[in-house]
Formats: sequence, structure tokens, C-alpha cells
Amino acid sequence: MARNLRSVGTMNRPPRFRAGRSTRLLFAVLSFASAWLCLLGPWPAVALRTGQGLEVHVHTPKLLPAARHQQMISVVAETSPSAKCLATVEVKATKTRLMSLVADRSGRVGWRWLILPSSPSGTWHMVVSCHKGKRHARGTTSVLVVTRSKYRKGKIGDPTSLRAVFGEPAGKGGGVCGPFEPGQCTCLAYRKRPDVYNTAVAHGVPVGGTRAAGPDFYVWDGEQWLVNAQRAGMPTGSQPVAGALVVWGVPNSAAYGHVAYVEAATSPTHVLVAECNYDFEGHCRTIWENPQAAPHLQGYVYGGPAGNGPAGSSPVATIQGRIGVLYGNGTFAVKEGGLGAGFVTEAEGAQDAVLSGNRIGVLYGDGTVAVKEGGLSAGFVTEAEHAQGVALSGNRIGVLYGNGTFAVKEGGLGAGFVTEAEGAHIGFLPVP
Repeated sequence: MARNLRSVGTMNRPPRFRAGRSTRLLFAVLSFASAWLCLLGPWPAVALRTGQGLEVHVHTPKLLPAARHQQMISVVAETSPSAKCLATVEVKATKTRLMSLVADRSGRVGWRWLILPSSPSGTWHMVVSCHKGKRHARGTTSVLVVTRSKYRKGKIGDPTSLRAVFGEPAGKGGGVCGPFEPGQCTCLAYRKRPDVYNTAVAHGVPVGGTRAAGPDFYVWDGEQWLVNAQRAGMPTGSQPVAGALVVWGVPNSAAYGHVAYVEAATSPTHVLVAECNYDFEGHCRTIWENPQAAPHLQGYVYGGPAGNGPAGSSPVATIQGRIGVLYGNGTFAVKEGGLGAGFVTEAEGAQDAVLSGNRIGVLYGDGTVAVKEGGLSAGFVTEAEHAQGVALSGNRIGVLYGNGTFAVKEGGLGAGFVTEAEGAHIGFLPVP
């Protein structure tokens, strides 16, 4: 009987499992996937108290789906109501500060922005530092973000997409912004040209709210100002004029675009603009730049201080007694002396032209940059090839090349260039 019991027990025992090659491979894949999912998980948030009664707790960052298979990231922290907080994001060789926020009545501050495919991959370390009076504290967290970028440096996202989900911007942008958030490019556009918004709304454009591109995109995003103005019958065009708004972006797309105000213009590629939110801190600035160097230039909104825009030609540049006009057919002509003086044709096939003192600079359609100094009959000297921009200021010449190199020379026309930047989109020289 014992033998029978042993044999019965043996027969009922589960057979020993021997993993085949395919099964072992499956276990390996599942183990790797499990490790990868853990790697993608966020690090725990840390709250540090460095003052009496002030504490900062940073919640785990959230990744939110956006249009075109992109993602938004949201960072929220809790502290004392009305505390002023600044967030810093660091990944590899990139360190970015986000605009300062004042905590709401519940003590919350929050930032949200669109991650770009070119944003650096890796562990994003986030620090939220807050202060209230003499008390200060900070909280930290980290999260792994994976993008297609292989570079150590790059923008952490689209600056124009940055929004305060909790709290209020701490004085960035200034002035009265009407329905727009301080520190945004749309705030400055409204302050400079409230007539564009008011006229468009009077003609049926919604006062606000989302649009068809998705719940994170709005009727008055930066890229929508030109199309909204056109709906109201306002004059628009392709040439810069002082007092106009300049608009970038693909209208009605799942993006935010950008809008700025034209303070002055000497050519289509040499424009003095006032803008806000060109970075992640909500800063504002006034700067000479080439609007055509930035992607998706839509055009300009005239009306108001810009009148009806230019009349048949590009803007007129007046520099120290000279007047230059770049025509639509590429002819660049200059006159000097009284207003009744005749124009002298200086170039054909020009893409851009600038005046500074007794110098005339021309960027031709083939990328050649030529400069002359002295009288209008003086000869041009070729300064560069394969260029996409030129700037003159006093005795300096700046050239932006197609590969993103920005080089500057100082002194005579025969002086050598010095490389000032690589990977540039815009190069400018201050007006003396």
C-alpha cells in the first residue's frame, strides 16, 4: 500500500517545468519591459523647509496628450498663499527658468508647456523655489522624459505654449492685458494694439475660448491674430511698417505661434520689434531682428498707428540723410539730399538692403552680401556668400549664414570676420 501511495503521489505531482528557448526569451522581454516602465516612473517629490512656517511640496509632473502625438507637461507645487515661486528645469546641458508665479489663495502654483521632439531626452530635474517675506523654501522632483533628440542642449519645449495653470505671473509683461495673461506675447499685442482685438470681436470673432485644433488651443493664440484681423476686414500684408503687428505660425493649427509689435523697420529683414514670452520666463524686450528668419512668418496687421500699410513697395529707410527703397522686383534704389533729389539704382535682384552712415549693404537672392562705403557711385565689395541675412551698424558688418553661423567684422571693408555664434536663427547689431 505504501508503494501504491507513493506512486499515486508521484502521479499527482505537477510535472517539472522546463523552459524552452522561446519562453526564456519571453521572460527576458517582460523583465526588460518591467525595468523600462520603472525607469519611466517619476522620482518622489521632496519638500524642504528652510524658513519658519514656509514649505514647498512639488507634485509628480504629469504628461498630458496634445495634438499631433505630442505631449504637454504640467508641474504643480503647493506652498503658502501669495508666496512668489520660481521653477527651474535642468536636463543634461540645458537649464531653463520658468516665469515667476504668485501662489493663489490655495497656495498653488503650476506651469504647463508643450514638449518638442527636439527637447533633450533624459532625467528632468525640477526645483521650485518660493519666498514670502524673509521666509523661503524649495521643493524638488525629477522625471524621465524621452524624445527623439540626441543632443545635450535644446529647448525644453515651445516657450509660446507656457501657461500658468495655478497662480498669477509675478509682474511679467506689466500693464493692463485685458483678457490676456500677463507675460504672454498676446498681452503685449493687446496693450500695443487693442484696436485689433476690439475690432475683430465687434465683427464676430469670439472674445476667447478654445478653437477646433483642440482644448489646449485658443481663439486668440499668437498665430491667430492675423486671421482674426482679416475676418474683421482690417488691412494686412507682407511688409513691416511701424505700428503693425507681426505674426508667426500656421493659422488654425495645433500650435500657438507668436505675435509681436513693430516699433520701426528699415527693410523686410531688419525690423525693431517689441515682444514678450520669447523665453520661458515671460520676459519682454525690444530687439532688431529678421522676421523672415523665424519659421512660418504669416505677415503683418496694419490699421491703427500703421495706417493702411505700405503703398506698393517695401518700407522706406532713412539713414543720415539717405532714403532707400527696396521694390518688389528686387531693385534697390537710394537717394540723398533733398526730398526732390532723384533715386540712384544701387542693386538689382536684391533680397534685402540696409543703410548705415555712408555704407550701403545688399543681400542678393543668391546669398551674396556686398557692401559699399562713400558716395552713391562707389563700388561694392563682396563680403560674404551663402548668406541669409546682413546687418550694418557704424563700422561693423554682421552676416548670418545659411548654416546658422553669425559672423561680425569691425573696421574697414577688408577686415576679417569673427565668428560670434553657431546655430543662430537671428543675428542683429545695435543701432549706434
